[in-house]
Amino acid sequence: MSRTRSRSRLAALAITATLTPALVLTAAPAFAAPTPDPVVASGSDWDVTTAPGGYLVSLDLDAPLPMVDDAPTLVVDGEPIGLATESADGKTLQVLTADRSVADAKDVTKAWSSGDADKATETTTAPVTPAVPENRTLKRQMKSLATADAVEDPSTPGAYEVTEAEYDFGDQAIPPRGDRRHPR
Repeated sequence: MSRTRSRSRLAALAITATLTPALVLTAAPAFAAPTPDPVVASGSDWDVTTAPGGYLVSLDLDAPLPMVDDAPTLVVDGEPIGLATESADGKTLQVLTADRSVADAKDVTKAWSSGDADKATETTTAPVTPAVPENRTLKRQMKSLATADAVEDPSTPGAYEVTEAEYDFGDQAIPPRGDRRHPR
């Protein structure tokens, strides 16, 4: 019996020795230093955050961009930093860049890759379609056209004679593919 007790005590001691460091080490992250704020620069509608490989510059828009034949870019302090990607809702533009100067940004704006400041469809007011006046000239011309006669029955013989002939290909004839009467 003493051997059984000593084996069980030895097993308990081994388990305790194995689990104690694991329990101590799992509590260690609770005392870790807080992570630094990833935002390095920001404004009222934009921010620059650290990201793997560089910085992520984000610009919030009031409304989604219009559908135009140009690509949006972001401009930081007057310098374009690259083509922007649009968020799913269309109200955020983002550029991932390795340029360190964006960390000290003072201003971020939207631009177009063509260099145009704004596109024609970016006006704040909806275009007003003027009322179309009645086109009297067109109505007068339509009334003056003669009414078209009804089409005659196409099966009745007309003024021209029709002949029918078949061409004989002779020995040069090749049966069409898929024709079951003439297998290849």
